[in-house]
Parts: sequence; structure tokens; C-alpha cells
Amino acid sequence: MNSCRAMTLTENDHSNISICEGCKRIGLCYKNLVFGFYLEEYFIFCKKVNNINFHQEHILLGNGQANVIIDTHHSEIHFCLNAFEFVELSRILDESLIMIEVYDSLKIR
Repeated sequence: MNSCRAMTLTENDHSNISICEGCKRIGLCYKNLVFGFYLEEYFIFCKKVNNINFHQEHILLGNGQANVIIDTHHSEIHFCLNAFEFVELSRILDESLIMIEVYDSLKIR
């Protein structure tokens, strides 16, 4: 990935999502986690997150806090997010999908 030229799609205080202008891989940085996705994998991941209803699918952890577990495309790595974190991640994923469409329509992608 050293030869990649990352272009930020969106970011906030805890997250950054970028796309490599060359290989088109997506980099998702969330808090202290970094994930790399091929474009199709990323679309599948975003759709999976978008289809989650936090209030119906959450679990209670030992401390009584409601969290949702989200599979990644890495079989042994999962997100465990509280309601605030889930909304935050969902928003930034949605923003990144919009920016991918914008860049695609401008033929930058």
C-alpha cells in the first residue's frame, strides 16, 4: 500500500474513510482499527451495516450496555458498538458511499 495515493472520502473525530486513486481499495479507520476493503467488499459491508436495526439486534454485555456486533470481511474480527458508535459509523459509511458516487460521476474514480 506504500504506492497508494489515498483520497479522503469523509472523516470525523473518530473515523476516516479513504480510497486509493490507483487500486481503488477502501481504507476504513475507526478509532484504533484499520480495515482495507476491495470496492465490492466495501459495498457489501456498508449494505450489511445499513440493514442492521440496532434496537432489534443489540445484545446486552456484562455491564448492561446495549451493543451490536457487526461482522467484518475478516472472519475473526467484529465491531462491538454501542448505540452512539453505531450511528456514528453508519453515518460515515453513508457519507463515503455518496462521495464514491460523486467521484464516479466526475470520472475521478
